Amino acid sequence: MAIFSKKSHGELSRRDFRQILKTAPARIPGSGGKIYSRQERIKMEAEVFPRQRFGSHISEIECRKRERELRQEKYRAKTREEKFKIDRKLQFLKGVTGVDPYQR
Repeated sequence: MAIFSKKSHGELSRRDFRQILKTAPARIPGSGGKIYSRQERIKMEAEVFPRQRFGSHISEIECRKRERELRQEKYRAKTREEKFKIDRKLQFLKGVTGVDPYQR
């Protein structure tokens, strides 16, 4: 499911993005049944895309960059638990946004 369309010029307002996360399936793909509650999904929007850095709109390009940064954070994490948490966020965002971080 790609949330960034040609009609929106590759950008979503923060409010629309939060609504998409709120209504997204709670199950994390590839995590063995782990689910995020609605509050965790809404909180993730503020954690992964802080307002100070990303402003009022989130673009497809910024989403790709953030996914790459999360991957780097995962490899720098010291414990397995931290790596799993970051990987779950990454898998969830990939599933919801439909953005491929490797695509140019």
